[in-house]
Amino acid sequence: MTRKDLSLLKTMLASKSCINVLRHSKDKKKRNRAALDLFSIVLFVVMGASYIYVISYSFYQMGYGKMIPSLSAVSVSSLALILTYTKSNGYLYAFKEYDILMAMPFTVKQIVSSRFLLMYLKDLPLHFAISLAGLIAYGMTMDPSIWIYIAWIIMTPFLPLLPSLLATLLGALIANIGSRFKHKTLIQTILSFAVIIFSFFFRYFLDLFFRGEGTNAMIDQSSQALSSISNYIPTIRFFENAIVKESILSFFLMILISLITFLVSILFISRNYGKINSKLTTGDRHKKKKITSNAYKKRSMISSIAFKEFKRVTASALCASNLGLGAVMSILVTIILPFVDMKKIISSLSEGAQFDISPLALVWPILVYFFVGMLPTTAPSPSLEGKNEWILDSLPIDKLTIYKGKMCFNLCLNMIPAVLAVISGMYAFRARWYEYILGVFMIVSMCLFSTTYGMHCGIRHRRLDWDDEAEVVKQGAAVSLYLLPNMIVSMILMSGMGVLVYMGGSVIGAAIIIAVYGILAFLFYLSVKRLAR
Repeated sequence: MTRKDLSLLKTMLASKSCINVLRHSKDKKKRNRAALDLFSIVLFVVMGASYIYVISYSFYQMGYGKMIPSLSAVSVSSLALILTYTKSNGYLYAFKEYDILMAMPFTVKQIVSSRFLLMYLKDLPLHFAISLAGLIAYGMTMDPSIWIYIAWIIMTPFLPLLPSLLATLLGALIANIGSRFKHKTLIQTILSFAVIIFSFFFRYFLDLFFRGEGTNAMIDQSSQALSSISNYIPTIRFFENAIVKESILSFFLMILISLITFLVSILFISRNYGKINSKLTTGDRHKKKKITSNAYKKRSMISSIAFKEFKRVTASALCASNLGLGAVMSILVTIILPFVDMKKIISSLSEGAQFDISPLALVWPILVYFFVGMLPTTAPSPSLEGKNEWILDSLPIDKLTIYKGKMCFNLCLNMIPAVLAVISGMYAFRARWYEYILGVFMIVSMCLFSTTYGMHCGIRHRRLDWDDEAEVVKQGAAVSLYLLPNMIVSMILMSGMGVLVYMGGSVIGAAIIIAVYGILAFLFYLSVKRLAR
C-alpha cells in the first residue's frame, strides 16, 4: 500500500476507534459510550477465545490433538465469512461519506481497499483471540517446536482474509444485481436472505444425503468435517500443513494466496464501484408520481410510528437482512415442521433410543426465541434515527408514544411469526392441548421481554453520530449490551428446561419461564416509561 492509502486508512480507523475517543475526547457522554463499546468488544473476544479453548482441549482428550490447527482455522474463517457478509455492503456501498471520499484525491481502488481493510481490522482482534486460544491449547497438549508458535502467529492475520474477501465479493455481486432493479433494497434483501438461509440449512442437506446407517460421536463427526473442509479451502489446508507437518512451503503459499486474492478482489470490486453506488443512492426521479385517494390513510399515532419503523428497516438491505432474519426463519419453520417427523429425527440424534417426545414440546419455544429474540428492532432503533432525530423531537408527540410505536413494530415483526412457529412445532412434537397454551404464553412473554429490554438498551445507549448503519446494527453498544445477557440467560434456561424435562417437570419450568419473563418485561417497560420523561 502507498503512503496515501495508509493515511486514508489511518484516518478512518482513528475516527471509528473507541480507544481514540477515550484518549482525546473531553465529552463525557462520548467517553462513556466508547468505554461501553470497548467493554462489549473485550467481552466478545474473551467469550470466543474461551469457547475455542474448551473445544480444542476436548479434541485433545478424545485423541484428535492434531486437528486443533484445523479447528482454529475453520473457526476463524467461518466467523470472518459471517461477520463480513452481514456488514460488507454497509461499509462499501451507499455509506454516508461516500460523496466526500469520492471528491477527494483518492482513486477508487484506494477507497475500496481502505474501506475493506477498515472492516477487516475492526474484526481482527476477535479473530486473533480465537486463533491464539487454539494455539495455547495446542501448545499445552502437543508440545510443538518454537517454529510452530512463530508460524501460527504470523499466519493468523491472513486466515480471515480469504473468507472476508469471498463474503465481500458476494456482497458486491448482490449489490450489483440489486442496483439493476427498480426496487433495489427489496432485491438485495431477498438475495441476502437466500444466501443466509442456504448457509443455515446447508449442513442439514449434507447430513440428509451423506448420512450412513449409524451415527458417530460428535467429536468424530467434527473431526471428519474439519478434514473435509481443509481439503477444499486452500488457506486452511496450507495452515494445517504448516503447523502439523511443519511445511515451510505451505506457510509461504498460505500468505501468498491470501495476498493475491486480496489484490484481485479489490481490482474486481473497483471496476463497477462508482456505477453501483450511483444506482443505489439515486431513486426513480424520472417517474411521475400520481396521488390517488388512497395515498393518505388515517392511522393512530402508535401505528403511524410503527409504519415509519417498517419503512426505515425495509429501506436498508443491511437492516432488513439483520433485523428481519428471525421473522423469516420462523415463517420457514412454520411451513416446514408440519411435514417433518420429529420422532424419527430425535431418535436418530439419540442413537435410536425410543421415548415420548411430547415433553420436549415445551423446549421448542425457547429454540424459537433464539431466532426472534437475538436482535430485536428496538435495540438499534433509537440510534438509527441518526441526524434525523430532530424531526421526531420537533413533533407534538411525547417520547413514550414514539417508543410504544417502535415496540409495536417489533412485536408485529417478530412475535406473530414466533407464535405461528411455536404452534407448528407443538403439532410436530405431538403436544397436548395445555402444552399448546403454555408454549404460546412462553413465546409471548419472551417476545415482550425482548422488546422492552431492547428498547431500554436502545434508549440508554443511543448513538446518533454514526456514519455506517453497520456500526449501529452490528457493533453498537445498545446491541452488544442487549445481546450478551440475553444470550447467556437463554442458554441457561435451555439447559434448565432440558433438566426439568428429564425429571418430568416441564410444565413447572414453563410456568417459571412465563412468570420470570413476564415480570422482567413489565419492569423494563416501567424503565422505558421513566426514560421517556
